[in-house]
Amino acid sequence: MTHPDWSHRYSSLHLASRKLLTERIRHHRKIKATSTSAINDLHTSLSSTLDPELFSSLRTAQTTANNKLDTSTKTGHIKKLQELTASGTKRKKTTAPTINNTVVNLSKKQLTNQQVSTLAKGLKFAPTSPKINSDMFIANIEKGLQQLAPGGKVDFLRHQITSILHKAQPQKPNITPAEKQAIRQLKQHPDIVIAPADKGRATVVLDKDHFHSMVDNLLDDTSTYQMMKRDPTTKLNRQHKATLKTLHDKYELSTDLYRKLTVSHPQPPYARATVKIHKNPVKTRLLVCSRDTVFYSTAQHLTQVLSPLAAASISQEINSSS
Repeated sequence: MTHPDWSHRYSSLHLASRKLLTERIRHHRKIKATSTSAINDLHTSLSSTLDPELFSSLRTAQTTANNKLDTSTKTGHIKKLQELTASGTKRKKTTAPTINNTVVNLSKKQLTNQQVSTLAKGLKFAPTSPKINSDMFIANIEKGLQQLAPGGKVDFLRHQITSILHKAQPQKPNITPAEKQAIRQLKQHPDIVIAPADKGRATVVLDKDHFHSMVDNLLDDTSTYQMMKRDPTTKLNRQHKATLKTLHDKYELSTDLYRKLTVSHPQPPYARATVKIHKNPVKTRLLVCSRDTVFYSTAQHLTQVLSPLAAASISQEINSSS
């Protein structure tokens, strides 16, 4: 017999799930309608500006590119469905990754088998926490409570979620005690650096001095990098805000877009190094992350604006595995 309290909780979670799904559908339909309207306006503008023959050629190229993308997407979905259907009747055998290919030790330190096995899980592997982070879960779901429980039922749903979280059992550990010990041992070695490989998704272990030397050799290239006397983030942000304000004052930017592109507390970009183990001798490559920088939001917006135009280009190649 089902306990009434559990039945009530299941009903609340089921209602929240349906509300969330409905909201996601509505959100994507709104995006689709907005994009369709923008594309129609763009077509109207181009048809009145360009030569009719040129506009016809652009429409033909766009249609061809869209059909190619639709066919590729449909083929991929059919293939995935067939694989899922086949896996339901006959489970595929999974093979463990080859540790020799996933962990490359270039340091002077001799790694134990347990340390190598732990590193083979990859740098993005996250051990399960022994405790449930209820505060983070509640903070994230709080943003959507008004949409999940309209009509004054917010407090009721909040109480149900809190009650379930308090009684929830922690996840089972996804690593063994020996692997936990291996992680602690690796953290206690300040003379080594663990970095991702540039290709192959391998994990590379190097001596810290060697790693820093390779990175310094890249930064010493004055034709590519230049030492800055001061952080230019504040100056760039001031210039960026002035440009956005000018466009906003001329009614070329809406108030919502102006606020979206304005960054209150921008951060300077940072770089991380990957190891090119396929090179002889081994080299490093710098990857620059621009998230939360001055121009990050503007670059994202321009990408959305220019993507439909790029799709109509004959010279553009859709992402492929070839």
